[in-house]
Amino acid sequence: MISYKIATPDDVDDFINLRIEFECCMYNSDDKSQFIGAFSQATEDFFKNCNHTTALAYDGEKAVGCATLCYITVMPTANRLSGKRAHLMNVFVKPEYRRQGIASRLVQMLIENAKERGVTLISLDATENGRPLYKLLGFEDNKKNMSLDL
Repeated sequence: MISYKIATPDDVDDFINLRIEFECCMYNSDDKSQFIGAFSQATEDFFKNCNHTTALAYDGEKAVGCATLCYITVMPTANRLSGKRAHLMNVFVKPEYRRQGIASRLVQMLIENAKERGVTLISLDATENGRPLYKLLGFEDNKKNMSLDL
């Protein structure tokens, strides 16, 4: 049976390991060695020091999925007076646990957390495989946004 929780600082190692597996999947690589050192340290620093909520899924003691909302505050607008926004990142479920509703449950947990915090907008960068899940959860394609890689 899968259990779910909002991560605490004690869960940093599970989070780092899932993020490494996520990155390997994203780049179709089995070489986890490239993520030891600077990547792992930066992930730990972020987890412990930045404004976010991470949800984790477990099969017994084994971490099998994660998702993170990073919180930001921008200048208020007429229709979003709080200026509170969030960006959904690193929605990942180990391949052998996919298609069981785990990612959906993790994201729903984070949506509820965001509502409690007064967030008025959640953005994300979706893969083609992830788009159907996000659409089912109410996310919409948005042609307003642009970005600049620096």
